[in-house]
Amino acid sequence: MSIDEPVIEYYIIHKKFIKNDQISFSLIAKDLSKQKAILSENRLIYIVKIKNDWLYVGEAASNLKVRLQRGFNAYRYYKRNNKKYNGYGGYKWIELFDEKKHSQKIECLELIAINFDDSYTNYRNYVQALEGELVYFIRENTGSWPLCQNEIHFNNEYEFAKEFAKEIFSKILNK
Repeated sequence: MSIDEPVIEYYIIHKKFIKNDQISFSLIAKDLSKQKAILSENRLIYIVKIKNDWLYVGEAASNLKVRLQRGFNAYRYYKRNNKKYNGYGGYKWIELFDEKKHSQKIECLELIAINFDDSYTNYRNYVQALEGELVYFIRENTGSWPLCQNEIHFNNEYEFAKEFAKEIFSKILNK
C-alpha cells in the first residue's frame, strides 16, 4: 500500500431548522476551492469540534454531506419515535444544536475533513486505525477523549498508522 498525502479541508456545520422545528444542517467550506470531501466518494476521516473542544472523530466511505445526512436523519427519527433507527440514534453532538437541552445557543460547529485518494478504497481497516490514533492523540493532547465519542476503532495491523496519524494531527493543530 503506497501512502499518499491526504487533503485536509475545513468546514462549518451550520444549524438549520426544517419542518416541525427539526434540526438539520448546511455544510460550508471555509475555502471554496477545497471541497473534495463534499463531492468525493473516497474514504475520509472527519473531526467535529467547537472552539477548543474536540467532539467527535469518524470515518466514512461516502461523501461528507451524505454521511452527515445519515446521522441527522437517524437523530430526527430517534427524537420522533423514541427508538433508534436500525440501532443507530445519530450523532450525539447534534444535541448541542438543541436549545431545549442546552442553554448555550450554538449555531455552528467546525468540521475538519481528511480526504484520502481512491487508492485507500479497499483499506477501511487502515483508515480506521488512523481514526483510532487521532482519537488517542486528542486524548493525549487535551487529557480528555472527544466529548461525544461513542466508539473507537483500534487496529494494530498497520505499524505506520501511528506515525502517519501523528503527522496529520500535527498539521491540524498548526493550522
